[in-house]
Amino acid sequence: MADSYYLDLPDSTMTPEEFRRVVKERPDFEYALMRKEKRLGEREFDPLQRIYSYGSDSVAASDVGYVMFDVYGVKPTAAIKVSSASFETGDSWEDEWKI
Repeated sequence: MADSYYLDLPDSTMTPEEFRRVVKERPDFEYALMRKEKRLGEREFDPLQRIYSYGSDSVAASDVGYVMFDVYGVKPTAAIKVSSASFETGDSWEDEWKI
């Protein structure tokens, strides 16, 4: 997005109990489908999200650490694979999501 970015936690990656815990302990997270504007992947996976303004990298990093270590219980020494995606950028993989 032009002035912000967000952390997206799809409902396929967390249990309902984990979702409730995140919303309770980190109230700046919200369910994407509760927002008025919904993007393509949000309609499919009803993610939990938090929007960050550019320059708030330390807040985003803290939230990622919280989800990975506190919620998921990943050990800090574990090797993890990280991937990201962006919608509405013209990438060919987006074609399968067109409605």
